[in-house]
Amino acid sequence: MVYVMFLGAVRPHVSKRKRYLEFFNEYMILFISLHMLCFTNFIPDNMTVFILGYQFVAMMGFVFMVNIGLMIENNVSKYFKKKKKEVIQ
Repeated sequence: MVYVMFLGAVRPHVSKRKRYLEFFNEYMILFISLHMLCFTNFIPDNMTVFILGYQFVAMMGFVFMVNIGLMIENNVSKYFKKKKKEVIQ
């Protein structure tokens, strides 16, 4: 949580997109870490823990897909900018 406050105060990333992605990743890591408490004896019902396991995997998959999607979009954008620059020259 201190790191998120640091990101908000210092703003180490120049672009808003990178800053928002960093906030998204940090909050999701925080939420997933808190979610892991449900896998201890905190919740006695095994079926509830089993269902929460699916939710945990879905959240991890969502974070993975958002980051991979943005990486692919960034690389495709760079590729087309490079091709456009080559055509102009």
